[in-house]
This record gives sequence, C-alpha cells and structure tokens, in this order.
Amino acid sequence: MKERLESHSFVEAAAKLLGVLESFSNSEEEVSITEVARRTGLTYNSAFRPLYTLEKRGYVNRRSGRKRYSLTQGHHRYRIGYASCGNARFTEEVSWSIVMAARKAAVTLLTKNNEFNPSAPPR
Repeated sequence: MKERLESHSFVEAAAKLLGVLESFSNSEEEVSITEVARRTGLTYNSAFRPLYTLEKRGYVNRRSGRKRYSLTQGHHRYRIGYASCGNARFTEEVSWSIVMAARKAAVTLLTKNNEFNPSAPPR
C-alpha cells in the first residue's frame, strides 16, 4: 500500500479496500485489525474502515464479540458455462433449476442452447 501510482485515474480508497481484502491468506484465517494494518501498511483507523465496509457488504465476517475478521466463504464471483440440449421437458426443468441455483449463489451463468437435430448434417 506504501507504493502509490502517479495517475489521476488511480482511486486511493479502492486500493485501500482491495489491499485489506488481499491481506487475508485464506478463508480460515482470523485476523485482527492491528494485523491487517501491519500487513497493508495502514494505520489502525485506516484499516478498520475498509474492514467495516467489507463486513457490511458480506466479504468478511467479524467474530462475535471480538475484533477479529475472516473472509466469507464462497463470496467470490464465478462464471459457469452450461449448454442445454433441446427443448424436452426434462432439459427445460434441469435448465431452470440450474438458472435458479446460479442466481441464489450469485454465479454468472453462461448458457447456450445446443438443440440436437439428428437429421442435420454434422459440422
């Protein structure tokens, strides 16, 4: 965090927030505000504010009654591809359930309909 980019497009607040998020080694690790500050080169107060924001947005958990934080499990963005085959009832139900599960898990789903036509010549 000590290194600054000399650019009018650089957003210092975003850099601090990302630095705090990147200071966690893994999702099982519990880190104090003091440790986050040490790892990022920020003051205690400068580390607390991004942590508080990340907690409110669901990226980190604060341990109950403690000033220790850990990454939220599964709060990552994923893109998953899925290709359906035709318009059969079974395929429609499977496709619908995959779309609903992806929405619930905040996963971006890339879909393609690969309708199978046995009379069409192979490509």
